[in-house]
Amino acid sequence: MATHSTTASRAGGDPAAYEQMNALLAQNWWAFALRGVLGIIFGLIAFFLPGVTMLVFLVGTWAIVSGGLMLSAALRLQLDHGRWWLALAGLVSVTYGVLLIAAPFIGALVLTWWLGAYAIVFGSALIAVAVKLHARQREQPHG
Repeated sequence: MATHSTTASRAGGDPAAYEQMNALLAQNWWAFALRGVLGIIFGLIAFFLPGVTMLVFLVGTWAIVSGGLMLSAALRLQLDHGRWWLALAGLVSVTYGVLLIAAPFIGALVLTWWLGAYAIVFGSALIAVAVKLHARQREQPHG
């Protein structure tokens, strides 16, 4: 398991900047939790009201961009602060976006199920990251 200084040097940054980024993410743990809860709610709406979720290409593009940003952030987050949860959410997001754009005409019901499943997994992963970051913030309240 890599230490935070070896991980920071592999990422091309200094350990102090790396720790600052982790502190900032920990201070904003609530944003991950909020996106997670909203994702789960959106997923449930997608399952029960399929007509609401027909913006296929917009949602697919959003999923790919969002997933790419999550993967980028995961590379900067320490292992014990939820890196793998964030990376998992990013991979699921990119995969979902690619599948959605590659096969948009499969049918509204299947697309809705993809969206619902994606949103529930994504929301759950973000809540897990938020819990890890919140615990870190309580351990080191001032960064």
